[in-house]
Amino acid sequence: MTYQELLTLLFAQQDEGYRLFNQKIVPTSLKVIGVRSPIMGKILKQVKNEGGLVEGALWHDYLEVDFILANVALSKEAPLTEKYHFVEKFMKDADNWAIVDSASGAFQSTDFTLASTWIPRYIQSPYPFVRRFAYVHALNNFVQPEHVPFLFKVMAKDEHYYVRMAQAWLLCECFLKAPELTEAFFAKSTLDAWTINKALSKISDSFRVSAEVKEKLKKYRRNRKSQ
Repeated sequence: MTYQELLTLLFAQQDEGYRLFNQKIVPTSLKVIGVRSPIMGKILKQVKNEGGLVEGALWHDYLEVDFILANVALSKEAPLTEKYHFVEKFMKDADNWAIVDSASGAFQSTDFTLASTWIPRYIQSPYPFVRRFAYVHALNNFVQPEHVPFLFKVMAKDEHYYVRMAQAWLLCECFLKAPELTEAFFAKSTLDAWTINKALSKISDSFRVSAEVKEKLKKYRRNRKSQ
């Protein structure tokens, strides 16, 4: 399939209302066509069935094309190291959370040994959406009690909003899987107050946590002015 053929497929399914909705919830400089998720899934499947190659494709031109390219690359049968290298190249010029999160969902792995070398590398990246990928990738694949101490160890303060949101999301899931370890992290963490408080807020919103536990966790809330 050529790049132009892919664009023709996508524009044939354009929904103007959905395009405007996406522009509101996904801050991006990319062009947005406006194709609803179920249809995107069908187009993605067609691209995969035709070999997964989009000839002449441009990265970071259209939001929907980025979705196709990243999902094809990260869901195909290929060495995991190749996929990690792809993420590092592709995400350095990404500018939105949606492509990071959809791509991470396509990148399934149980190889924590390999991930433990790449996640810290991503976290130290100068590119914010590479850093976000590190946390979302960990969230999707490695939130198990045996891995939680490592994830806490490599977490780093970050100034970027969408990175900190991913950290808070990860901390919430860690608490659900390893509450005692995560509570200990809240007690001593040097992460910024905003991130800790956002994580606690997400835990408070969870139906999987009792009212008693939510009340107990309030003591870990931070005063932002003190940091």
